[in-house]
Amino acid sequence: MTPRRRHVLFVDDDEDLRAVMRILLDEEGYEFHGAGSIAEASELLRTTTPDVLVLDMVVGFGSGTTILDELAARPDPPVTVLISGLVDLIPIAMLYGNLPIVPKPFEIEHLMAAIDLAIDKSRRPRRVARA
Repeated sequence: MTPRRRHVLFVDDDEDLRAVMRILLDEEGYEFHGAGSIAEASELLRTTTPDVLVLDMVVGFGSGTTILDELAARPDPPVTVLISGLVDLIPIAMLYGNLPIVPKPFEIEHLMAAIDLAIDKSRRPRRVARA
């Protein structure tokens, strides 16, 4: 029996980047789904359960924190990797449970390493209490 391919939801408003990531992640053995807006991502997350979420923190006029807040309230959210070329990812990653980050522009090897880390360490969004 063929092992099940891991499902990745890639959220980014750059259509060209989503197209490239579809090809690259497929070559890496992942099942790809893409979303170009926060609303589209929210809808997909209501109807599917990806194994991995790769989330741009600025999607059009929307903020990835909207998705992170929704996921942090769930009992078993997908493992998550944050990407962005516009915002400082470190405080956001720390606020939601030390999520792996990949600044844009990125090399595919860096993204794949972050996905592997998220899976290996089970990095899932959760709200961390501030001291």
